[in-house]
Amino acid sequence: METFIIPPDQNSYSFSDFPECISVELEGGAPKIRKDIANSFFRLNVQWSLNQDQYNYIRYFYRYVLNSGALPFFLDLYVDDPFELKTHQCQIVPGSFGLANQKGNLFVVKAVLYVKPIEMDQDNQEFGVVYAIFGENYLIWCDYLNIFINVTIPEILL
Repeated sequence: METFIIPPDQNSYSFSDFPECISVELEGGAPKIRKDIANSFFRLNVQWSLNQDQYNYIRYFYRYVLNSGALPFFLDLYVDDPFELKTHQCQIVPGSFGLANQKGNLFVVKAVLYVKPIEMDQDNQEFGVVYAIFGENYLIWCDYLNIFINVTIPEILL
């Protein structure tokens, strides 16, 4: 599988998860909801602001490498981790790839991608738990916990 080397504009991301649950409306009560599909692809709207050479590259990549969008590819995205580009498997939603506008040497290309989610690493999962417990002040509490575990407890045990 080929890798597209130009990441999309970071401020252009918008996405929606594909539903992983199904629901059934029940008469006289709450709907029944259950998990149906795990780790389904999600749709990501992106755009690239490109110069002439980059525009030629993206057109070549789309038409010839991806066979006009029929083949999947790898792309670095800020989706699952907002602080680090991570490689995702993607495929272009048919009919969504194209030149949005062009002004001088600036070419803006937009596309909608199907993106395969990657497994969230342990640090991000732990951050989610810590943030859920302590909220916006999690850094202050992490400092307190660090002092308690690394300074106070060893002093007590001595």
